[in-house]
Amino acid sequence: MAPSVLLIGLPWQGVPDPELQKTVREGLEKMDVDIPGAGYDYHTLLADPKDGEKAFTDGLTSRKWDVVIVGFGLRGFPQFTVFFEWLVNEIKDKAPTAKIGFNSSPESTLDSAKRLAPV
Repeated sequence: MAPSVLLIGLPWQGVPDPELQKTVREGLEKMDVDIPGAGYDYHTLLADPKDGEKAFTDGLTSRKWDVVIVGFGLRGFPQFTVFFEWLVNEIKDKAPTAKIGFNSSPESTLDSAKRLAPV
């Protein structure tokens, strides 16, 4: 069975740097093809922390995840620091068997999946 991978991140429209939005959108679209093509059961949860924590908790508890990857946008912008802290603890509590990974761009999501759940 293919390892289940959940990417949690900002929607491309929510990236605080307008110049990065196009790059992030294109990277996310590419990963929607490349990660399943590499043998993973890949899903994304892209939501804005301003909309509340429920979407994130619901995504974490919707099934058993082998890997949960937190996108750089949620850890790389200072305004999301408190939310990032909450999210890491929520992953630990709601998906306790999942390995937690991080990316530095949408394109590095596959690298993180490969490190944590080689296929």
